[in-house]
Amino acid sequence: MLFDVQKIQPLFRLETGTPGNSFAFELARKMGLPEEVVKLAESKAGDQYVNIERNLRDIARNKRYWEEKRSRIRQTDKHLEDITAKYEGELTEIQSLRKQIIKEAKEEAKRLLDEANKRIERTIHEIKEAQAEKERTKAARGQVEEMKKALQDEAQAAIDKKIERKIEQLKQRQERRAQRKNEKSAMPPAALAKKEEERPLAVGDKVRMKGQDGVGEVLSVAAKRINVAFGSIITSVTPDRLERISANEFRKVVRSAPAVKPGASVNLMERKLHFKQSIDVRGQRVEEAIDNINRFIDEAMMVGCAEVKILHGKGTGALKEEIRKILRTIGGIRSIADEHVEFGGAGITVVKFD
Repeated sequence: MLFDVQKIQPLFRLETGTPGNSFAFELARKMGLPEEVVKLAESKAGDQYVNIERNLRDIARNKRYWEEKRSRIRQTDKHLEDITAKYEGELTEIQSLRKQIIKEAKEEAKRLLDEANKRIERTIHEIKEAQAEKERTKAARGQVEEMKKALQDEAQAAIDKKIERKIEQLKQRQERRAQRKNEKSAMPPAALAKKEEERPLAVGDKVRMKGQDGVGEVLSVAAKRINVAFGSIITSVTPDRLERISANEFRKVVRSAPAVKPGASVNLMERKLHFKQSIDVRGQRVEEAIDNINRFIDEAMMVGCAEVKILHGKGTGALKEEIRKILRTIGGIRSIADEHVEFGGAGITVVKFD
């Protein structure tokens, strides 16, 4: 049964297929228990409990990702249906336009014919007045008939050319759309696999660190770095250090991974006791500061820290901006904000986790 941790009240909604989260520590904090009591309870719960809670958050995050992706696919289908309806409407409009053009052309042709008849009558009248021979009259009538036919043919050709051009454009658009749709279904498996390998890494891809056996999942992609979850460890690496693997290979490696040793809870407790909730990167180069902060954030998530602080100073604000760009790409972070003015203000960034 789903539970609203912020309001401390049940949502009365059943979600099947997903194990429930106890939210014990979150509820304890919301209810006002002293922080030292909550931290002592967390340390006694041990690494195994922390890993279970983290896995539940990962499951929820993955579910939200696939639900959003399914929503985007539905929106794309709706967009394609709208485009198809639009093109069908254009075709109907063209057919109506063709009828209108033909009607106008017939009226223009009638006008031209009437004008030609008047010219014929004037020519005959002139010929009669000059007492011309019948051959000259016949030749004059022939010239007028040819002129009339040429005008009609020219008008009809222009109409047909305009209609054919518009219909051809619609056909080409429909053919291109059908071709793109059939390319994926018609492409051989080998070609699809090659195309998949050439595709840039994206959120949800399964990857392996080159030269290592560990596998992970891409959480976010930035311009030059990619955040990857290797089990319960989240790290930021450059794309050239990763290689894509199949979902089957990922599942196979995960299933064969050794279970967590009983002594791991003791190590986690020691890491919690010695973990400092702040880091000072003033005076460091951007690349060095980013690497140190990535390791710091990974460690904070591992020990289950609720809040950390990054001391970067004010300066020009460039280091602060780069740090926050990286923080926005890391999953599991709830908020990023300046420290209170009396405690350092814009020179310190406060990071809170889910």
